[in-house]
Amino acid sequence: MKKLFLSMALVGLSTFAFAQQSQSTTNNMKRGDMKQNMAMHQQKQMDKMKSDLNLNDDQVMKIKALQDERMEARKNKMAGNKTEKMEKRKDAREEMKKILTPEQYTKWESHMKEKMEKGKKNRMMKNDKSSMQMESK
Repeated sequence: MKKLFLSMALVGLSTFAFAQQSQSTTNNMKRGDMKQNMAMHQQKQMDKMKSDLNLNDDQVMKIKALQDERMEARKNKMAGNKTEKMEKRKDAREEMKKILTPEQYTKWESHMKEKMEKGKKNRMMKNDKSSMQMESK
């Protein structure tokens, strides 16, 4: 019975230790590495499309141009959304400043900062959990 218990404990601990060591490669990648990985993935997809559809070089160039154009449009849209959100937040703060007294505004502002930090912690914990789940699959 002791041997069974000890062997189960050993298996459990070793599994836990190995799970901790195997970090996701995307978590450890730097931004440049991720861009390089994405470019390699795009190239593989393009090669696969070229072979599956029997594309000629002219068609490949046109498809790449189209994909680059779409990617640039997505980037611009994301940047636009970010600036819109920042403007809305700024406007909301100005409105609150008009409504609240200076003491109330400073208290509200500190409350909002705490709320943002708590949200960041929750997102980080959620990302850690999701990356651990992805590793186990």
